[in-house]
Formats: sequence, structure tokens, C-alpha cells
Amino acid sequence: MTTFKFLVEGLFPKEDIIITKTNNTMVKPRFLEEEIIEPEFRWVNERRRIRGLPEAWPGPMCRLERWEVKNGKLYLTLGNTDYKDFIGLRSVGQDVIDLLGYEYFPNTLAVCSSVKTKDGKIILLRRSSQNAEYPRWIHTYGGHPSVEKKDVYNGMQMELIKERGIKPEDIHEMVSTGMVMNYITKKPEVTFKTILKKTASELEAIPCAEERGEHELIAMEKGKKSYAMYIDNSPTELASALYRHDRIFVPPGQGALWRYGKLEFGDEWGKEVMYNLTQMWLKRSFDKTIRERDHSEDITLEYGLI
Repeated sequence: MTTFKFLVEGLFPKEDIIITKTNNTMVKPRFLEEEIIEPEFRWVNERRRIRGLPEAWPGPMCRLERWEVKNGKLYLTLGNTDYKDFIGLRSVGQDVIDLLGYEYFPNTLAVCSSVKTKDGKIILLRRSSQNAEYPRWIHTYGGHPSVEKKDVYNGMQMELIKERGIKPEDIHEMVSTGMVMNYITKKPEVTFKTILKKTASELEAIPCAEERGEHELIAMEKGKKSYAMYIDNSPTELASALYRHDRIFVPPGQGALWRYGKLEFGDEWGKEVMYNLTQMWLKRSFDKTIRERDHSEDITLEYGLI
């Protein structure tokens, strides 16, 4: 066990992800709204105001209602939820979920992808300090599919365009590698593997939204600032990056890169890296000082909750 758990592992091209769209929403009785969601949402925004950040706002998002794999295809049923519900319920324990059931949980669906350049560089990013989820943590490219389209492939492509100016014609290959769950927030994400037609230097030359606050500067080489960290596509380099940033790696992003590495470097690499990540996670989980904190600044940073 680590901070992410794969619900589905496989390779699913666009035609093998079958989506059923509904307008269903989560069950939300008054006590859930008044005693859990509202207080948590207010607390999050109070913390953001103290730090001089803009407030988090409610907004429509896709909700994963159910999923199954049948005959090599991934079937997803997607309804509607709200960002406020996700923020309000993301830190509740598994015991609460077991008690209420997942129909009382937002199950906000996201997407993320490992991205490899033409010259064999894997990209890591640092999230903006203004993000309500995991500010300044290490991540891959990712986001949320639109409620209108409810299309995970389109959602991933739109995030690449928005975050890095990567257009569909710049992509050599994009394939879903499964679906991962953030073990901390219980948020599901469809993972992808993306290989580009552009080299790292060609990518750096593209003006992109990152310069407007999507991500933060993460590296500097030969006097040039970059919003991306490029690591070599090798088993040792990828494993080293996953270990080095483990404490501040967004769980689904770490999962997407682990899944990529398992596909690229084999099952034995996947088992060894998963074992090591699990040991690192368990060591942190049993740290007495962490277990005894309650909404302190430290645990906020530890779990990326603001």
C-alpha cells in the first residue's frame, strides 16, 4: 500500500473506453452538507485567505458512478458532482466512506499522464502555490474532463494544450494505462502514457499557460529557467525521481509514472519500486507526530490538503 492504488491496469486506446453519460449526482443529506462539507470548505478558504491566496470556488465536475472492464474495454459511467463537495469530503477517513457508502461521496474524476519527449525525457512539474490541491507538489500533466463532454481522452488533450501548448498534432502516441485512486482523498483518475513528436528543447520554445500561474519554476540550466524537470527515460533515473520526491509527489501523478515505468521497464521493476514506495509510506504513516496532528499546518502540507 502507498498513497495511490490502481483500480484498473491495462492499455485502453480511445475506442476501448466506453463512456455512459448521466445527470446523476451524489446523495447529499442535510447533515452531510451542514456538518461536514460546509465547515471543511470554510476552513479551507480561511487557510487560503491567511496565506493571501484567492478563495476556492464551487464548480461542476464529472463524477465516477461506476466502472468495469469487460472484453478488454473500460466502461465508465459518469455523472455530475461539484468541486465544493470534493473539497469538503476529501479528507474524511475510509471508515466514514464505509459507513455511508460511495453514493454519498463525490468520486470526482480526473485525468493525468506521464509524458515523454521525442528525445527520451520524462517530464515532471511543480504545481502552482495557488492550487487548492497539493500546492507546490511534484506532479505530471493532468486535470479534469469537462462536464459537458465527459470524455477522458479529450480532457487529457485539453490539459496538455492548456498547460504546455501541446497540440494533438504534437502527440505521437497517447493511450490510457488504467485508472488509479488517490488513497488519501479517494479521488479516481484515468491515467495515460503520452509520447511526443517534439524534443525537450522544442517543447521549451513553446509559449504556454504555465507562465500565467499553471505551474511554478522548477529548474534552471545554463541560466535558463524552466517550468519542467526533465529526467532520462531509464529505470534507475525514473525510480530515483519517484523516491526523491516521494514526500511531495501528488499520488495519482506518482502512480501514472509508476505505471509507465512498469510498462516500459517490466514487472520486476514495478514490483521493486512499489515495494520501496510502500515502505516509505508506511514509515511516514506510523510517525507518531504525524498521527497526532489535527488540521495543523504540518499535516496540511504533509497531505497537500490546501
